[in-house]
Amino acid sequence: MSWQLKSLGSLSILLVDGTHFSPKSTSGPHLYITSKNVGHGVLRLNDVSRISTVEHEEIYRRCPTQLGDIWLTKDGACVGNVARNEFAEPVSLLSSLAVIRPDPSRVDPDYVYQWLLSDSGQARLKGAVAGQAITRVTLQQLKGMQLPIPPRNVQKAIAKIAGIIDRHVLLIGASLGETRRLKRALLQQLLTGACRAGSSAAWKRVALTDVTQEVSSRNGDRLGPDRVMGVLKHEGLVPMRERTMADDLSRYKVVSPRAFAYNPMRINIGSIAFSWHPHDVLVSPDYEVFATRPDRLDPRYLDHLRRSEPWASFVKRAGNGSVRVRIYYQDLGQFVFPL
Repeated sequence: MSWQLKSLGSLSILLVDGTHFSPKSTSGPHLYITSKNVGHGVLRLNDVSRISTVEHEEIYRRCPTQLGDIWLTKDGACVGNVARNEFAEPVSLLSSLAVIRPDPSRVDPDYVYQWLLSDSGQARLKGAVAGQAITRVTLQQLKGMQLPIPPRNVQKAIAKIAGIIDRHVLLIGASLGETRRLKRALLQQLLTGACRAGSSAAWKRVALTDVTQEVSSRNGDRLGPDRVMGVLKHEGLVPMRERTMADDLSRYKVVSPRAFAYNPMRINIGSIAFSWHPHDVLVSPDYEVFATRPDRLDPRYLDHLRRSEPWASFVKRAGNGSVRVRIYYQDLGQFVFPL
């Protein structure tokens, strides 16, 4: 038997969306799921709203979702996110979510779920919103979406293999999360001296200005646009787009290998970078640049310290009371830590 194209609507017992009116209640016994709770193949349940019984019953009459249903984000920036309903009890949904309940007599529901998660399914969903002013997939578009349907045994095989991989991905993700938490906890102990590594000598408390020095070297006409960098919180020093840099680079500051650079207006959200580049790079003249004193502090130690809780607490306190937070080197230099 060959593969056939069939519409999602013809394969579904139920294909509706949630309420088009935001509930007035903000507490109650019933869960209220919105697009923020639906990730790509996973539910995000760390922040779930609740509503009253009266409002829940009104929503549920229109959208009676059940355990195992497919939830799909059809409105907003996260169009295409897909997850399964894991709740045995009745829950209410916002209209940004569609409920898809495939008919088991016509198609394997797990196959439909995996197809929607696949590159092909995601491309079809993203294509439905291309060129629209409002990012939205309508119910009519979802019902008319064509799926390639193989023979039943092939559907089951595809769904089984993909499901096994999904479970491994979730396990690996949980393991990575736990490993990161353990690392943060260990670093907290190591960086505060609570847990000693190496010398058992007493640690002294020093200010950052005791072991680092500000760098104010300017570029002149030495380096070109290919060496201009910006700081991104999770990526470090990355090349800056030409349209965001000045025509004259003479006043841009030089960042040598193993030095630090940050925007004084964004360090409060963690945007500071250690330069792993093997050569000098440039940053905006508005940035602050500093380096460790080689005889006092290993820069790699400071690169770990800046991710610690004491650092984050200090930066938060340093910015308190300001309308627009600016933390310059002399302000940051007041940070005191054990060394």
